[in-house]
Amino acid sequence: MHRLVSDIDQLDQVVLRALLPWGWAGLMVMVVMAGLYWLSAPLLWAAMPGLLVAWLGLPLLALWRGIGQARRSAEFAERRRVALIEPLTAITSLVLWGRWAEMAQRVKQRDAAYLAHQERQLLLASLTTGLQQVALGMSIVGVLWQAESLLAASHLTLPMLLAAVLAILALGEILAPLTSSFLALGASLAARDRLNALTEAAPKTQTALDKSQTSPLTWQLNVSQLTARQPGALVGPQGINLALKSGEILCVHGPSGCGKSTLLQVLAGELLPLSGEYCVNGHPIEQRSMNNIVGYLPQQWDVFDMSLAENLRLGDRHASDGALWSVLDDLALGSWARGLPKG
Repeated sequence: MHRLVSDIDQLDQVVLRALLPWGWAGLMVMVVMAGLYWLSAPLLWAAMPGLLVAWLGLPLLALWRGIGQARRSAEFAERRRVALIEPLTAITSLVLWGRWAEMAQRVKQRDAAYLAHQERQLLLASLTTGLQQVALGMSIVGVLWQAESLLAASHLTLPMLLAAVLAILALGEILAPLTSSFLALGASLAARDRLNALTEAAPKTQTALDKSQTSPLTWQLNVSQLTARQPGALVGPQGINLALKSGEILCVHGPSGCGKSTLLQVLAGELLPLSGEYCVNGHPIEQRSMNNIVGYLPQQWDVFDMSLAENLRLGDRHASDGALWSVLDDLALGSWARGLPKG
Protein backbone atom coordinates (compact mmCIF):
# COMPACT_ATOMS: atom_id res chain seq x y z
CA MET A 1 0.00 0.00 0.00
CA HIS A 2 2.86 2.38 0.84
CA ARG A 3 4.46 1.76 -2.58
CA LEU A 4 1.08 2.03 -4.33
CA VAL A 5 0.39 5.46 -2.84
CA SER A 6 3.94 6.61 -3.66
CA ASP A 7 3.61 5.49 -7.28
CA ILE A 8 0.28 7.29 -7.70
CA ASP A 9 1.77 10.48 -6.20
CA GLN A 10 4.70 10.16 -8.58
CA LEU A 11 2.32 9.98 -11.57
CA ASP A 12 0.38 13.00 -10.31
CA GLN A 13 3.55 15.09 -10.49
CA VAL A 14 4.61 14.14 -14.01
CA VAL A 15 3.09 17.24 -15.68
CA LEU A 16 4.41 19.76 -13.15
CA ARG A 17 7.86 18.20 -12.63
CA ALA A 18 8.65 16.85 -16.11
CA LEU A 19 6.51 18.20 -18.96
CA LEU A 20 6.10 21.87 -18.04
CA PRO A 21 9.84 22.55 -17.43
CA TRP A 22 10.70 20.94 -20.75
CA GLY A 23 7.98 22.90 -22.60
CA TRP A 24 9.07 26.20 -21.01
CA ALA A 25 12.72 25.54 -21.81
CA GLY A 26 11.81 24.61 -25.39
CA LEU A 27 9.89 27.86 -25.79
CA MET A 28 12.85 29.92 -24.56
CA VAL A 29 15.27 28.05 -26.85
CA MET A 30 13.00 28.81 -29.81
CA VAL A 31 12.88 32.49 -28.84
CA VAL A 32 16.69 32.67 -28.66
CA MET A 33 17.06 30.82 -31.96
CA ALA A 34 14.53 33.19 -33.59
CA GLY A 35 16.49 36.17 -32.26
CA LEU A 36 19.74 34.77 -33.66
CA TYR A 37 18.08 34.22 -37.03
CA TRP A 38 16.75 37.78 -36.95
CA LEU A 39 20.26 39.09 -36.35
CA SER A 40 21.88 36.84 -38.96
CA ALA A 41 21.22 33.32 -40.25
CA PRO A 42 24.89 32.26 -39.84
CA LEU A 43 24.64 33.01 -36.12
CA LEU A 44 21.71 30.60 -35.84
CA TRP A 45 23.48 27.78 -37.70
CA ALA A 46 26.58 28.24 -35.56
CA ALA A 47 24.64 28.10 -32.28
CA MET A 48 22.02 25.49 -33.20
CA PRO A 49 24.05 22.27 -32.60
CA GLY A 50 24.99 23.26 -29.05
CA LEU A 51 21.49 24.50 -28.26
CA LEU A 52 19.85 21.28 -29.47
CA VAL A 53 22.31 19.12 -27.56
CA ALA A 54 21.71 21.09 -24.35
CA TRP A 55 17.92 21.16 -24.83
CA LEU A 56 17.19 17.67 -26.23
CA GLY A 57 20.25 15.43 -26.52
CA LEU A 58 21.61 15.47 -22.98
CA PRO A 59 18.22 15.46 -21.15
CA LEU A 60 16.99 12.56 -23.31
CA LEU A 61 20.20 10.68 -22.48
CA ALA A 62 19.54 11.40 -18.80
CA LEU A 63 15.98 10.09 -19.27
CA TRP A 64 17.28 6.86 -20.83
CA ARG A 65 19.66 6.31 -17.92
CA GLY A 66 17.20 7.69 -15.38
CA ILE A 67 14.41 5.17 -16.02
CA GLY A 68 16.59 2.24 -14.96
CA GLN A 69 17.96 4.16 -11.99
CA ALA A 70 14.43 5.15 -10.93
CA ARG A 71 13.34 1.52 -10.90
CA ARG A 72 16.35 0.53 -8.82
CA SER A 73 15.77 3.50 -6.50
CA ALA A 74 12.24 2.24 -5.78
CA GLU A 75 13.62 -1.24 -5.08
CA PHE A 76 16.31 0.09 -2.73
CA ALA A 77 13.75 2.26 -0.92
CA GLU A 78 11.37 -0.68 -0.52
CA ARG A 79 14.12 -2.94 0.83
CA ARG A 80 15.18 -0.27 3.31
CA ARG A 81 11.60 0.28 4.45
CA VAL A 82 10.98 -3.46 4.94
CA ALA A 83 14.28 -3.91 6.78
CA LEU A 84 13.33 -1.07 9.13
CA ILE A 85 9.61 -1.71 9.75
CA GLU A 86 9.32 -5.50 9.90
CA PRO A 87 11.73 -6.05 12.86
CA LEU A 88 9.94 -3.36 14.90
CA THR A 89 6.90 -5.63 15.27
CA ALA A 90 9.10 -8.23 16.99
CA ILE A 91 11.54 -5.92 18.78
CA THR A 92 10.90 -7.47 22.20
CA SER A 93 11.64 -11.01 21.05
CA LEU A 94 14.64 -9.87 19.03
CA VAL A 95 16.13 -8.08 22.04
CA LEU A 96 15.48 -11.09 24.29
CA TRP A 97 17.22 -13.40 21.84
CA GLY A 98 20.11 -11.03 21.24
CA ARG A 99 19.24 -10.61 17.55
CA TRP A 100 18.43 -6.89 17.53
CA ALA A 101 22.03 -5.88 16.76
CA GLU A 102 21.94 -8.12 13.69
CA MET A 103 18.69 -6.53 12.50
CA ALA A 104 20.08 -3.04 13.12
CA GLN A 105 23.13 -3.91 11.03
CA ARG A 106 20.85 -5.07 8.22
CA VAL A 107 19.00 -1.74 8.31
CA LYS A 108 22.33 0.11 8.12
CA GLN A 109 23.37 -1.95 5.09
CA ARG A 110 20.07 -1.32 3.27
CA ASP A 111 20.24 2.37 4.16
CA ALA A 112 23.82 2.62 2.89
CA ALA A 113 22.83 0.92 -0.37
CA TYR A 114 19.92 3.34 -0.84
CA LEU A 115 22.05 6.41 -0.12
CA ALA A 116 24.78 5.16 -2.47
CA HIS A 117 22.20 4.82 -5.24
CA GLN A 118 20.86 8.31 -4.51
CA GLU A 119 24.42 9.60 -4.82
CA ARG A 120 24.73 7.95 -8.24
CA GLN A 121 21.52 9.69 -9.35
CA LEU A 122 22.82 13.06 -8.17
CA LEU A 123 26.10 12.39 -9.96
CA LEU A 124 24.20 11.71 -13.20
CA ALA A 125 22.24 14.95 -12.80
CA SER A 126 25.39 16.97 -12.05
CA LEU A 127 27.27 15.44 -14.98
CA THR A 128 24.41 16.17 -17.39
CA THR A 129 24.13 19.76 -16.15
CA GLY A 130 27.88 20.25 -16.59
CA LEU A 131 27.74 18.91 -20.15
CA GLN A 132 24.83 21.28 -20.86
CA GLN A 133 27.03 24.20 -19.88
CA VAL A 134 29.75 22.89 -22.20
CA ALA A 135 27.24 22.65 -25.07
CA LEU A 136 26.06 26.21 -24.46
CA GLY A 137 29.69 27.33 -24.34
CA MET A 138 30.23 25.74 -27.76
CA SER A 139 27.22 27.70 -29.05
CA ILE A 140 28.73 30.94 -27.76
CA VAL A 141 32.07 30.10 -29.37
CA GLY A 142 30.30 29.41 -32.67
CA VAL A 143 28.41 32.71 -32.47
CA LEU A 144 31.61 34.68 -31.74
CA TRP A 145 33.40 32.91 -34.58
CA GLN A 146 30.67 33.85 -37.09
CA ALA A 147 30.34 37.36 -35.64
CA GLU A 148 33.90 38.33 -36.58
CA SER A 149 33.13 38.57 -40.28
CA LEU A 150 29.68 40.08 -39.65
CA LEU A 151 31.19 42.85 -37.52
CA ALA A 152 33.82 43.53 -40.13
CA ALA A 153 31.12 43.86 -42.81
CA SER A 154 28.97 46.06 -40.51
CA HIS A 155 26.10 43.51 -40.70
CA LEU A 156 26.14 43.23 -36.92
CA THR A 157 26.75 45.72 -34.12
CA LEU A 158 28.70 44.97 -30.97
CA PRO A 159 25.74 45.64 -28.60
CA MET A 160 23.55 43.20 -30.52
CA LEU A 161 26.32 40.57 -30.41
CA LEU A 162 26.60 41.07 -26.66
CA ALA A 163 22.82 40.67 -26.34
CA ALA A 164 22.97 37.39 -28.29
CA VAL A 165 25.74 36.01 -26.07
CA LEU A 166 23.89 37.03 -22.88
CA ALA A 167 20.71 35.37 -24.18
CA ILE A 168 22.56 32.08 -24.69
CA LEU A 169 24.11 32.39 -21.23
CA ALA A 170 20.64 32.97 -19.75
CA LEU A 171 19.48 29.67 -21.25
CA GLY A 172 21.80 27.90 -18.84
CA GLU A 173 19.51 28.82 -15.93
CA ILE A 174 16.46 27.59 -17.85
CA LEU A 175 17.96 24.34 -19.16
CA ALA A 176 19.65 23.30 -15.89
CA PRO A 177 16.40 22.00 -14.26
CA LEU A 178 15.73 19.80 -17.31
CA THR A 179 18.05 17.08 -16.01
CA SER A 180 16.09 16.71 -12.78
CA SER A 181 12.79 16.92 -14.64
CA PHE A 182 13.78 14.13 -17.02
CA LEU A 183 14.93 12.02 -14.09
CA ALA A 184 11.52 12.69 -12.52
CA LEU A 185 9.92 11.56 -15.78
CA GLY A 186 11.95 8.36 -15.55
CA ALA A 187 10.66 7.81 -12.00
CA SER A 188 7.08 8.39 -13.21
CA LEU A 189 7.50 5.87 -16.03
CA ALA A 190 8.89 3.35 -13.55
CA ALA A 191 5.88 3.99 -11.28
CA ARG A 192 3.55 3.46 -14.25
CA ASP A 193 5.22 0.13 -15.04
CA ARG A 194 4.87 -1.04 -11.43
CA LEU A 195 1.18 -0.13 -11.34
CA ASN A 196 0.57 -1.90 -14.67
CA ALA A 197 2.41 -4.95 -13.34
CA LEU A 198 -0.08 -5.17 -10.47
CA THR A 199 -3.05 -5.44 -12.82
CA GLU A 200 -1.24 -7.84 -15.14
CA ALA A 201 -0.21 -10.10 -12.26
CA ALA A 202 -3.70 -10.37 -10.74
CA PRO A 203 -5.08 -13.06 -13.14
CA LYS A 204 -1.83 -15.04 -12.90
CA THR A 205 -2.01 -14.99 -9.10
CA GLN A 206 -5.56 -16.29 -9.19
CA THR A 207 -4.52 -19.09 -11.53
CA ALA A 208 -1.65 -20.02 -9.24
CA LEU A 209 -4.03 -20.15 -6.27
CA ASP A 210 -6.41 -22.38 -8.18
CA LYS A 211 -3.59 -24.77 -9.01
CA SER A 212 -2.36 -24.83 -5.42
CA GLN A 213 -5.84 -25.78 -4.22
CA THR A 214 -6.08 -28.73 -6.60
CA SER A 215 -2.52 -29.98 -6.13
CA PRO A 216 -1.08 -28.93 -2.74
CA LEU A 217 2.69 -28.59 -2.54
CA THR A 218 4.58 -31.11 -0.41
CA TRP A 219 7.60 -29.87 1.50
CA GLN A 220 10.49 -32.17 2.36
CA LEU A 221 13.25 -31.23 4.78
CA ASN A 222 16.51 -33.20 4.89
CA VAL A 223 19.39 -32.69 7.32
CA SER A 224 22.65 -34.63 7.06
CA GLN A 225 25.53 -34.47 9.58
CA LEU A 226 24.50 -30.96 10.61
CA THR A 227 26.63 -29.15 13.18
CA ALA A 228 25.80 -25.65 14.41
CA ARG A 229 26.76 -23.31 17.20
CA GLN A 230 25.69 -19.90 18.41
CA PRO A 231 28.36 -17.16 18.20
CA GLY A 232 30.54 -17.50 21.29
CA ALA A 233 28.82 -20.71 22.46
CA LEU A 234 30.88 -23.68 23.62
CA VAL A 235 28.40 -26.41 22.64
CA GLY A 236 25.71 -26.97 20.05
CA PRO A 237 24.03 -29.71 18.00
CA GLN A 238 26.52 -32.02 16.28
CA GLY A 239 26.09 -34.63 13.54
CA ILE A 240 22.29 -34.28 13.34
CA ASN A 241 20.49 -36.38 10.70
CA LEU A 242 16.75 -36.15 10.07
CA ALA A 243 14.17 -36.18 7.28
CA LEU A 244 10.70 -34.63 7.52
CA LYS A 245 7.77 -34.29 5.12
CA SER A 246 4.68 -32.12 5.28
CA GLY A 247 2.33 -33.32 8.01
CA GLU A 248 4.90 -35.22 10.05
CA ILE A 249 5.61 -34.41 13.71
CA LEU A 250 9.03 -34.66 15.34
CA CYS A 251 9.77 -34.08 19.02
CA VAL A 252 13.31 -33.01 19.87
CA HIS A 253 14.19 -33.48 23.55
CA GLY A 254 17.35 -33.33 25.61
CA PRO A 255 18.93 -31.66 28.65
CA SER A 256 19.08 -27.90 28.92
CA GLY A 257 21.92 -26.40 26.91
CA CYS A 258 22.43 -29.33 24.54
CA GLY A 259 21.50 -27.24 21.48
CA LYS A 260 17.78 -27.80 20.89
CA SER A 261 17.04 -24.09 20.36
CA THR A 262 20.13 -23.71 18.16
CA LEU A 263 18.91 -26.61 15.98
CA LEU A 264 15.47 -24.98 15.64
CA GLN A 265 17.05 -21.69 14.63
CA VAL A 266 19.01 -23.50 11.92
CA LEU A 267 15.85 -25.22 10.66
CA ALA A 268 14.06 -21.84 10.62
CA GLY A 269 16.83 -20.30 8.52
CA GLU A 270 17.89 -17.85 11.23
CA LEU A 271 21.32 -19.45 11.74
CA LEU A 272 23.56 -21.10 9.14
CA PRO A 273 25.14 -24.44 10.09
CA LEU A 274 28.88 -24.74 10.62
CA SER A 275 29.01 -27.99 8.65
CA GLY A 276 26.73 -30.60 7.15
CA GLU A 277 23.85 -30.23 4.68
CA TYR A 278 20.39 -28.74 5.10
CA CYS A 279 18.07 -28.97 2.08
CA VAL A 280 14.43 -28.10 1.46
CA ASN A 281 12.92 -30.00 -1.47
CA GLY A 282 16.44 -30.82 -2.62
CA HIS A 283 17.68 -27.20 -2.61
CA PRO A 284 20.30 -25.97 -0.09
CA ILE A 285 19.04 -23.55 2.52
CA GLU A 286 21.24 -20.78 1.08
CA GLN A 287 19.11 -20.87 -2.10
CA ARG A 288 15.72 -20.61 -0.34
CA SER A 289 13.85 -17.85 1.49
CA MET A 290 12.82 -19.67 4.66
CA ASN A 291 10.44 -16.90 5.76
CA ASN A 292 7.75 -18.23 3.39
CA ILE A 293 8.38 -21.91 4.23
CA VAL A 294 9.05 -22.31 7.96
CA GLY A 295 7.09 -20.80 10.83
CA TYR A 296 9.14 -20.55 14.01
CA LEU A 297 7.71 -19.83 17.48
CA PRO A 298 10.54 -19.57 20.03
CA GLN A 299 10.27 -20.01 23.77
CA GLN A 300 10.37 -16.96 26.03
CA TRP A 301 13.17 -16.70 28.58
CA ASP A 302 12.98 -15.01 31.94
CA VAL A 303 16.75 -14.49 31.71
CA PHE A 304 17.59 -12.18 28.80
CA ASP A 305 20.29 -13.04 26.31
CA MET A 306 22.81 -10.78 28.02
CA SER A 307 25.57 -11.21 30.56
CA LEU A 308 24.64 -12.22 34.11
CA ALA A 309 25.65 -8.79 35.41
CA GLU A 310 23.45 -7.04 32.82
CA ASN A 311 20.48 -9.20 33.81
CA LEU A 312 20.99 -8.41 37.49
CA ARG A 313 21.33 -4.69 36.81
CA LEU A 314 17.84 -4.65 35.31
CA GLY A 315 16.77 -4.32 38.95
CA ASP A 316 19.37 -1.68 39.81
CA ARG A 317 21.35 -0.19 36.97
CA HIS A 318 23.82 1.46 39.35
CA ALA A 319 24.67 -1.69 41.35
CA SER A 320 28.39 -2.33 41.76
CA ASP A 321 30.09 -5.64 41.01
CA GLY A 322 30.49 -6.21 44.76
CA ALA A 323 26.75 -5.77 45.30
CA LEU A 324 26.01 -8.23 42.51
CA TRP A 325 28.34 -10.85 43.97
CA SER A 326 26.72 -10.32 47.34
CA VAL A 327 23.30 -11.05 45.89
CA LEU A 328 24.60 -14.18 44.17
CA ASP A 329 26.22 -15.38 47.38
CA ASP A 330 22.97 -14.80 49.30
CA LEU A 331 21.21 -17.05 46.73
CA ALA A 332 23.95 -19.70 46.91
CA LEU A 333 24.85 -18.97 43.28
CA GLY A 334 28.19 -17.26 43.87
CA SER A 335 30.33 -20.40 43.55
CA TRP A 336 28.39 -21.47 40.48
CA ALA A 337 28.90 -18.08 38.77
CA ARG A 338 32.60 -17.96 39.59
CA GLY A 339 32.97 -21.42 38.05
CA LEU A 340 31.50 -20.39 34.68
CA PRO A 341 33.99 -20.44 31.75
CA LYS A 342 33.92 -16.63 31.43
CA GLY A 343 32.99 -15.81 35.01
